[in-house]
Amino acid sequence: MGKVLIVSNRLPVTVKPKGDDFEITPSAGGLATGLRGPHQRSDSLWIGWPGALPRLEEKLAGFKTAPVYLSVR
Repeated sequence: MGKVLIVSNRLPVTVKPKGDDFEITPSAGGLATGLRGPHQRSDSLWIGWPGALPRLEEKLAGFKTAPVYLSVR
């Protein structure tokens, strides 16, 4: 099987500030829960918005995710 790309409005993780760093945990419910197994078992990349946070590409890569940063204008 080739690489699987999952594109959604949000990443399947929750990012919370923790001191000078961030805590990243898997999200519960909805699409994140439904696709967690296939995402973890395959060569996949989940693309979506990480929330209103600073750039976290390196940390999110460990969760096989790629953030897309959005701005409100």
